[in-house]
Amino acid sequence: MKRFKQSHDVLKSHIGTKWLEEFVEHTEEYKNEKDVQKKADLKDQSFDHYMAYLLLYNSDQAKYRSLLTGLRSQYSLENDQYPKSVNSATDVLSNYRHVNQKASYG
Repeated sequence: MKRFKQSHDVLKSHIGTKWLEEFVEHTEEYKNEKDVQKKADLKDQSFDHYMAYLLLYNSDQAKYRSLLTGLRSQYSLENDQYPKSVNSATDVLSNYRHVNQKASYG
C-alpha cells in the first residue's frame, strides 16, 4: 500500500489532474448537473476515483476475480458500487473473503 501511495504522488506530480478534469467535463453526469459546487466536486474527486480504480485493476486478479466481476456487473446495471477513494478500495480488498478457485485435478 505504501508503494501504491508513493506511485500515486509521483503520478500526480508528473501529469497533474487537469487531463481528468477535462475528461469529467465531457461526461453525462457533469453535463446534466446544474449545481456549480457539485460540478466542482466531480472534478476535484476525479483523481481519487481514478486511483481507486487503478488499485482494484492492478490487484491480484486471481484472488479478487469474483469481487471485480461483481463490481463490473453492478456498474453495468447502473448501480455504481466502485470505491471512490484509495482508502475505501483498500478496505474493500482487505475485507473481501475470497474462495480458492483453483481447479482440482484428480
